[in-house]
Amino acid sequence: MIFKNQTETISVPLDDILYLSTVPGMRNALLLVTIFGESFIDGKIKDIKAKLDAAHFYTELKSHVIHLRKVKGIDSARGLIQFEGENTLELNTPSIRKVLQHFKEGGNR
Repeated sequence: MIFKNQTETISVPLDDILYLSTVPGMRNALLLVTIFGESFIDGKIKDIKAKLDAAHFYTELKSHVIHLRKVKGIDSARGLIQFEGENTLELNTPSIRKVLQHFKEGGNR
């Protein structure tokens, strides 16, 4: 998938993406977290959601897109989603519940 930021165009294989998140206080900016690191990219989360395969990405949260196959664990007590490579994403209680429910209903893993 091709992403842009203010200075460059970034090509990222979908399988390398862990998650994307909106950045509070920064309009039209997203945080892209991959197995290799983090980058800020330009865009709106709704536009990214429309381009991703819903079978592999959880797109039901307002501010995050999560690569389901990269989730290694969910700590609902602490509100953390754990990914491969020690990466974590902190979510509020309602969001963690939505993600947990998705997996309980047989969502892709």
